[in-house]
Amino acid sequence: MFEEFVALDLETTGLDPERDAIVELAAVHFRQGEVVAKYSRLVNPGFPLPLRIQKLTGLTDEELQGAPEFAVLWPELQEFIADLPLVGHNLSFDLAFLAKAAGWQPLGPVFDTRRLCRIFYPTLTGYSLSQLARHFSLPSEGEHRAEPDALRSGMLFLKVKERAARMKAGVLQLMVSSLPAGDPVHLFLEAILAEKKHEFGAYSQLFAFERQDSAGEFLGEEELIDEDGGPNRGYLNEEEVVAMFTAGGKLGRELPGFEEREGQKEMAREVCRAFNEDGILLIEAGTGSGKSLAYLVPSLLWAMNSGEKVVLSTHTISLQEQIRAKDLPLLQKIWPHLRSAVIKGRANYLCLDRWFQTWDARQEGTAFSDFYLRLLVWLTETLTGDRNELSLNQQEEEEWYQLCCESSSCRGQNCFYRSSCFWLQALRRARDAHLIIVNHSLLVADLKTESAVLPAYERLVVDEAHHLEEEAMSGLGLEVGDKHFRRVFRLLLREEGRNGPGPRGILRLKLRNFAYNSLVPEVEATLVKIEEEASMLKAAWEQFVKIIGFFLTPAGEEVGACCRRLDEYLACLLPEERQSLENAAANLTSRLGRLRGELNRFLGQLALLDPHDDYLADSKAEWKAVATLVGQIEEDWQKIWTRAEADQVYWLEWDGTQLILRSAPLKVGEILRAKLFEQVRTVILTSATLTVNGSCSYFRERLGLDGIAGERVRERTVAPPFAYDSQALMCVVRDLPLPGEEDFSRAVADFIVRLLEVTGGSTMVLFTSHQMLREVYWRVQRELEEMDVLLLGQGIDGSRSRLLEEFKQVRRAVLFGASTFWEGVDLPGELLRCLVLVKIPFASPEIPVVSARLEEMAQQEKSGFWQFTLPQAVIKFKQGFGRLIRTREDRGVVVVLDRRLLEKKYGRAIFGSLPLRSHFRGSRDEVLKKIAEWLEGKTFPLLQKVIK
Repeated sequence: MFEEFVALDLETTGLDPERDAIVELAAVHFRQGEVVAKYSRLVNPGFPLPLRIQKLTGLTDEELQGAPEFAVLWPELQEFIADLPLVGHNLSFDLAFLAKAAGWQPLGPVFDTRRLCRIFYPTLTGYSLSQLARHFSLPSEGEHRAEPDALRSGMLFLKVKERAARMKAGVLQLMVSSLPAGDPVHLFLEAILAEKKHEFGAYSQLFAFERQDSAGEFLGEEELIDEDGGPNRGYLNEEEVVAMFTAGGKLGRELPGFEEREGQKEMAREVCRAFNEDGILLIEAGTGSGKSLAYLVPSLLWAMNSGEKVVLSTHTISLQEQIRAKDLPLLQKIWPHLRSAVIKGRANYLCLDRWFQTWDARQEGTAFSDFYLRLLVWLTETLTGDRNELSLNQQEEEEWYQLCCESSSCRGQNCFYRSSCFWLQALRRARDAHLIIVNHSLLVADLKTESAVLPAYERLVVDEAHHLEEEAMSGLGLEVGDKHFRRVFRLLLREEGRNGPGPRGILRLKLRNFAYNSLVPEVEATLVKIEEEASMLKAAWEQFVKIIGFFLTPAGEEVGACCRRLDEYLACLLPEERQSLENAAANLTSRLGRLRGELNRFLGQLALLDPHDDYLADSKAEWKAVATLVGQIEEDWQKIWTRAEADQVYWLEWDGTQLILRSAPLKVGEILRAKLFEQVRTVILTSATLTVNGSCSYFRERLGLDGIAGERVRERTVAPPFAYDSQALMCVVRDLPLPGEEDFSRAVADFIVRLLEVTGGSTMVLFTSHQMLREVYWRVQRELEEMDVLLLGQGIDGSRSRLLEEFKQVRRAVLFGASTFWEGVDLPGELLRCLVLVKIPFASPEIPVVSARLEEMAQQEKSGFWQFTLPQAVIKFKQGFGRLIRTREDRGVVVVLDRRLLEKKYGRAIFGSLPLRSHFRGSRDEVLKKIAEWLEGKTFPLLQKVIK
């Protein structure tokens, strides 16, 4: 079972074997789980080592200059490896460099620990070597050095072997059957199975859903009682609730390191009042205020005492996970009978019927992708079937859609797996829960479907509420694009044999049982016609996309290469251009209708072929789902292209290869007020950023709350728990060019270089556009390298998660981020000492939704700038500002490079919205001097009072 192997790792000057070179070689020989020999050498690449590699590895040019060249060392390494199995993490990368440098291919089998970990540990959040090492508590010393990384790779291989050896033989046999004989994972599994021959009954109780009593697991029978065991009641004693948040209260006794916070007690009191008075509470509570417990405790007490469910909606998965995995287990220690449930849209749950139908219908010799192997392993452990337990890449996301509990293909009462259905289990848990946790998207979907998604509720808490409006616009709007058409083409045109035969292949296999039925030739002829129509639809869509792309002028801003309102785009075309596009659109409409018609005819034929809805039930459901998908695309496409509704904004997004057409309602507030706020008795809306200059008026107006009469809506602000005036220095540079002036980006670049001479790193720079981020990046790159400062740029050096991981590892580093870095980034302590806000984050009027809103406000004789653009910018500015201080021990500097903050009247609104009472304003030289004094712990008497 591969008891002897060699783990290999290389360090290189970059990612391209054609241009980059090897700088370090290492191999570790394992036998019987023990290290028996090591080989490690530095390699002279023949040119200077890039700064990023120096920072990640700790290697220097001086160390490498005296090292041998690769050609000298290669025979030694080749002899060390010999013909033993080779193990490595993302091993194809290392082998590509060895192939380029020595023309070498391994003699023995090759095992990639990244691939193996993705298959056998499908629920991990990341699969980089450092992430896996932390998860398995492997030695962390020497990250990004060849010998320690090779050692970790070998240890990971041993972990995977242990994991596979614990799995049931039946699961391993299913995996083997889905892989070609020469696949390394096939060899790996065969070796594991060779030692499990003693197992009998290999195919019984393989999966977690088979080993649970669903009714006992999910349906509790406990009577709802209050803390004193009295009768159910719907009233909260404010003083008793607040007492829980004192040092001697129940939370203080259960929570290690509990700190009594006045803001938390104040918020809990306000939440109690909103429940008792059937009110709507808007409450701003920033980082460190303990707001989640402040609303959870009253909400849960209300639910347990009254029998009414409380729905909690969040925007991010991370907050959901914090509440589910951290806050609720703590509260369950106080109330053991507390029940909660997380519920998501149907597409988030695996459909067991579709899964087993696809698996069982695969043809002999069919090789499934690793995605199906990951799901098979996952099914041995998941009790929820929730896709968020998995880390899916883009391709896997598309494949997931074919296996999820999407409603149109559901067989309902006729489903063999109904008692184990993950979606129904989620509904059962929600039915029995005191607290139902959802996301904003599902909350909006429930409104859109007239409460067809969630159980009935009258009490609602919305955290991260500043995202509710944008989620409502997205969820209540329409979208048609490449991903929707790809789903159709993948279902109807994909090659047979890849990940199973698909709907066509499955049906053709089943039609063999109807060989003597006179309807079969007609069914087969219609199936061929459907394939033809799908091919012509594909050609029509590709032609439409080609024409759109040809006529578009890329804008190169935040929302993709180009984002244009549909009316404006069409108006800019010449008559002959518009006619060409209209012809392509008409052809697309026609092809959608013809395909939908053929699918509906086909469904009728299947019903006649098997009138008792028995043997072909699975195929009927599958083809019904395809027909429903095509029909929905056709309906949404026609609404968007014809701009059917006047109170919607319609636009297109184009990134050079993919096209999306969208629509969104302009009057989201009216919809939310009518369908949500006037239907629910209590609503708590909370976030760290709700107010502008101390008022929630902007937020109230955007959500339609200003139309609710009386005193039902109340606003409150919880004072921040941090001493911002002693923890943070805010500086505004007043002698830089104005944003938009020709030399602004050059001046910003020069200042950032000088700033990093002072801070030495631990600095994040937030931009409002990717274009300017790139301009400044390339201006400063060489100088920062000479200063030994690692520069990390969003969209240049890797994904958001990868950049944050590298930034945390390297002290002398600066991170350039755009929109997604303005919130949701947590870098406490010394990880972030300086934050730079390049510009006030005004939304571009070129963004379709923004321009449509401004037009609407102009028609109403309202100031679009003061009543929409500025408040939106203030809220985002506050989000960016909030990245700096995350704990009571944090200390750092915020630098603003947009002097409009000082010179324009609206600067008062921004200053008045921040938790600081003072700031420093000065020239570039004065600001840099003040920052140096601050970071050295000196006083700063020149601070200006904030203009209120």
